[in-house]
Parts: sequence; structure tokens; C-alpha cells
Amino acid sequence: MARIAKKKTVDNNAGLLKVVVGINRKDVESVTDFGHFFIVILKDCAIFHTHIGFEARFKRWGGVDMEGHALTTTTFAWLENLVAMKNEVKGKENDIFPETDVTYQDMLDSMVIITEANITHPITAFTDADDAAKFAKNKMDYLGRMQELLETTMNTPVSEETEEDLKKNFEHGQQAILAEQAAEALNQGKE
Repeated sequence: MARIAKKKTVDNNAGLLKVVVGINRKDVESVTDFGHFFIVILKDCAIFHTHIGFEARFKRWGGVDMEGHALTTTTFAWLENLVAMKNEVKGKENDIFPETDVTYQDMLDSMVIITEANITHPITAFTDADDAAKFAKNKMDYLGRMQELLETTMNTPVSEETEEDLKKNFEHGQQAILAEQAAEALNQGKE
């Protein structure tokens, strides 16, 4: 009688990963399909890949804090949060998202639309010359405003702290220390 091979774990994402070139499958942390696109989270980057072939890769360290964690304002962190949101929504699709009046599914759908619109903008920007010019002008205006703000801030003289300011800061610091010590004493009394 022939021995039947033991069933190994099935890679449900093998089909999606076939179209992503240049990755080591050992580095794949997750693959999440959103319908029009999928996101591959690797150890060092996130890949946004549409089903029509557009792909964008974002390094984990695009912007990091002092501990080496991705800042929440990076595209990598946005994609990682989108994947986490999709996982969180499972089973709670019709529940109300905390501190809002929309459901988890509506919140996820909004995040998906925002993601797809912003990341795929480069491939749609030039389909309409007016749209491309408007986007470029808005970006240049924004950069101009930020440059003016930077120059104003850099040219603003730093005001010297008065003795009164230093005294208030010291007193505030002392009050904070006393409050911390009181909270510690209360916690130790409860144990």
C-alpha cells in the first residue's frame, strides 16, 4: 500500500507572492488582500501591489523614533496599520468604531479608499493635464508656505527666560515630583 504524504501547511498567498519580484519568502511577515490591491509586510519594508501591476515599496525606516520604531506619519506605518485594521475588523464589521458613529467596516473601507487614492496618484496624475498641473501647483504652494513659516521661525529672536519664569518652572516641577511621590505611597499602601 502506498504511503500518502503528510499534508504540510498550505500557503494561501503563493499566488499573490508570485507577482512580487525580488523578495525572500522567509522575510514575509504577512500578505493581506484588499480586493484592488494587496499589501506584503516584510521584515524591512511594505509593498503595495495593485492587481494591474503597479507596485510601490516603502522601507520600514523611512522615519523612526529614538527606539527605532516607524513613525506613525510614514507610509510604511500607514500600510502596517491598514493591515492591522483589516485583521481587527474580522468579526466586528457591524460594531461601532470607538469614539465615532461609523462601523468598523466603514472605517476600514475609508482607509482603503484613502490608501489606494494616495499611493496610486502617480499613475493617474498625468491622465488629465489639468489635474496634474493643479496637484503640482498645490504642492508648490504648500512648500512655499512651509518655507515662509520656517524662515519666520528661524528669524524670530528667542526670548530670555526671566527669573520669575524660572521660579514658576521650578515650582511646577516640584509639585509634579510631590504628586508622583504621593501616588507611589498610595499604591504601596494598597499592596
